[in-house]
Amino acid sequence: MKRFLLFFYTLLIIIFSLSVTVMSGQNAAQKVVNAFGCSQEKALEFLMHCGNEIRLFQSSLELIASSETSAKNKAALKKLLINMMCEKEARVLVSSTITSDTVFSYSIDEYLFHLSNLSAKYPYKSIELFFKSDYVNLVKLVKIKTNSTQECYDMLTTLRQYFAGFYKEHGAYYDQTDKNLRYIVSFDAKKNLSMRLKSITIKETVKIGPDKYKAQKDLEFSRRQYRKLMAKKK
Repeated sequence: MKRFLLFFYTLLIIIFSLSVTVMSGQNAAQKVVNAFGCSQEKALEFLMHCGNEIRLFQSSLELIASSETSAKNKAALKKLLINMMCEKEARVLVSSTITSDTVFSYSIDEYLFHLSNLSAKYPYKSIELFFKSDYVNLVKLVKIKTNSTQECYDMLTTLRQYFAGFYKEHGAYYDQTDKNLRYIVSFDAKKNLSMRLKSITIKETVKIGPDKYKAQKDLEFSRRQYRKLMAKKK
């Protein structure tokens, strides 16, 4: 477990030192100002904080899905994600063009289990999953509860995921999925911020070809490499 914690905190350092993800979307900052009654500066700080939290969640899912991550690290990472980032009753919808656009509903436990064992369910020899890191959009932020100890908000965001499953015999399956992530955002009496994932739903899943997948993968990892180089120069 100590070795995994070192691995996990190394991941944290990499994410926060190499990339700063700010939630965007139409009038994102103004939506925050309207919800909180804060300044534009505070709104941007909130968007940056939430963007980095979501980026950490995305990176964790990439590792859990990866064929290169050990089973031991996958298990420990799943446990930490559930304890630190998700509501216990969080639900996740999953779709695939392989299954005739059928949408499956899982608890967060079930979803992470299936994500880490896709090669057992499908005839894949290896799996790749990555997110478009500059596609994290704020759709909605609405207050849902206020009392003497806590303020709670319902926050809806969208992101884009790319998936590739390489078959044991030959060929591969590729798709692109736009997802909605719903969070409960809360502030305690000392204004400490907490984000807990409530649900993941599907906007659209489309099958894509290998050329588009490779182009998006090369673009995304070039972007990450550029951020890494920029971070080293600071």
